[in-house]
Amino acid sequence: ERMAARHAVPVPPPDRPAVAPPRPAEAPDGPWGRALRLLEDSQPAHFASWFSRLTVAAHHEDELTLRAPSPFAAQYIATHLMKELDACVRACFGASCRCKVVGNG
Repeated sequence: ERMAARHAVPVPPPDRPAVAPPRPAEAPDGPWGRALRLLEDSQPAHFASWFSRLTVAAHHEDELTLRAPSPFAAQYIATHLMKELDACVRACFGASCRCKVVGNG
């Protein structure tokens, strides 16, 4: 018995579909990374000035909170650029995702 156990051929585990673990929202290939690329392609001037410095503060199910570098930037984006931002967020996070921007500081 001991010899048989030592020389047993290992049995591979049953085939399971390869399922990638969920990516964090802020990962470069995650939904926020995709949204940033969409914003950069569709709004290059606004991207350079406003969107490029946004970071993910929180993401819970269908609610995304983005952090701007200042309260002024958050207010400006919310007032003037929310339509563009919202469209990209919904395209990348899902149609039911709500987005808000908060200021840092």
